[in-house]
Amino acid sequence: MITDSSSNPTKEELESTEKQLTMYTQKKNKDKSDVNNQPQLFDSSSAITHVPSQLNLPIDLRKEKKTRTSHPISKFVSYASLSRSFHAYLCSTSSVPILTKVADALAQPQWKAAIIDQMIALEKQQKDNM
Repeated sequence: MITDSSSNPTKEELESTEKQLTMYTQKKNKDKSDVNNQPQLFDSSSAITHVPSQLNLPIDLRKEKKTRTSHPISKFVSYASLSRSFHAYLCSTSSVPILTKVADALAQPQWKAAIIDQMIALEKQQKDNM
């Protein structure tokens, strides 16, 4: 171990440091032969000119369909281990429908009032920023 950082390390110190270091290398594949060590040049005459038609498809059609997990979470998660207050909170929030269209939200008075309140708050914030 090197004790004085200002002096040059001795040969013994370097050897002990080298013994502590471990270097890992990747093994060469036995199937590949070293016969063809010459670099291969790219032949432009054999370049691919045809683009596969799959590249023109949208990405959602190119990707494989996802499969469902063999262990659905619903088999492992339950309301039984929750406290009463948290159970009541979850039951109340899960009964509120999540609307995906503005027209559906405007048809219900509570949602319409919430939207109008948000619009008023945004307008007020915009005026304050000016």
